[in-house]
Amino acid sequence: MINNQVGSDNIPNTSFNQNYIKVIPKDPYSIYTYWEITIGTKMKFQSILGKHIWEQSNMVIRVNNLSTGICYFINVEQDIYGCYIDINQPASIINVEIGMLISEEFFISFAGSNTVEMPNNNIIKCDTIYFTNIKDSDKIKTEIDSDLIYEKFNFNNVFKILGPSSVEYPKYTDNNVSKPDSSDI
Repeated sequence: MINNQVGSDNIPNTSFNQNYIKVIPKDPYSIYTYWEITIGTKMKFQSILGKHIWEQSNMVIRVNNLSTGICYFINVEQDIYGCYIDINQPASIINVEIGMLISEEFFISFAGSNTVEMPNNNIIKCDTIYFTNIKDSDKIKTEIDSDLIYEKFNFNNVFKILGPSSVEYPKYTDNNVSKPDSSDI
């Protein structure tokens, strides 16, 4: 489904004399696409195939769902330069092409888009928390009594720049660690 088409009177003149089409995911169910087809491309099409073929053909956007292998066409007006398209398949990979559909089997592409991955439509639950007991670790061989991680791993420079963590803040005032000097920062 297509909606909210943008006409030429709403688009600033930003022509760089190139055919292009771009895709931006709007939400898990739809995309926004915008394009430009140059006058030179239209004239070349008409000179090769004839003006009557241009007039009888439909300008279309071909939506390619690379996740499912399905593609389909959406008719667009020739004086339209952008639209929203309903995809209705979250977490799929999409790209589009713009061109002329001469018949049901014959499509001429003027430009292909970037490829986008549609956002997922659910919250990914991640409730796993990992803790490491650094006192029991075989990799850390130290006999330091202090509870400050800055002292255990000689992070005094980090401490001087960042200050104590919220858990360590009460210990900061016990003179166990030198207070940061403003000249060190």
